[in-house]
Amino acid sequence: MYVAIMKIIYTIILSLFGFNPVWCGSCGQMCTEELVSCDTCHALVCEYCVADYGYPHGCFVCNDEA
Repeated sequence: MYVAIMKIIYTIILSLFGFNPVWCGSCGQMCTEELVSCDTCHALVCEYCVADYGYPHGCFVCNDEA
């Protein structure tokens, strides 16, 4: 619950300054690069998760299925 509240607060604050934050569906971190879609579960994945699991197979969300 704490993480969801912090994401909302960060999104509101950054939106006031004209930034549109994007959040990784795999690790939950705020990303500056474009997100890619995981082929297994279709979660939006950042560049760090792609490097960890290798595109197009898997992410933290579908780790057991990859």
